[in-house]
Amino acid sequence: MSYKYANHKAWVKWGRSSFITAIFSIIWLTVDALLQGEIHPVILVITMIVFLFALIQGMQYINMDQKDYIRIEDGVMLINRGFPILPRKKLPLSSIERYIEYYPLLIFKLKHDRELQINIDWLTEEAVEDIKHHIDKTLDDSKTKV
Repeated sequence: MSYKYANHKAWVKWGRSSFITAIFSIIWLTVDALLQGEIHPVILVITMIVFLFALIQGMQYINMDQKDYIRIEDGVMLINRGFPILPRKKLPLSSIERYIEYYPLLIFKLKHDRELQINIDWLTEEAVEDIKHHIDKTLDDSKTKV
């Protein structure tokens, strides 16, 4: 099962902010070059890093509602960490002892006094209920096996 990020206006707003940051970095580079008469290599590299990072982040935010936030496959919950190069967080469903809904978070209490949080604002209400139902079913199955 997969659960996509909810369609929020915030994603578009954050995407626009990232694109504006990218534009301002190029404007800053241009103004600096005009005032100084040359572009220092360090400033060029830093500006290009900021530009590329802001551009990638903006594209990700604009397309956020098309991406899976959570996947449940073969007894493992895979949670997107929000940036393309980071691997998904793997959470074996068998390690969940209980969960607490503390808006806007769903907090999973895990074995060995650990916990993991997901932001339920980033999911639809139906997806949150489906995930909780899936976790409840897994918890009930583990209790009956003992």
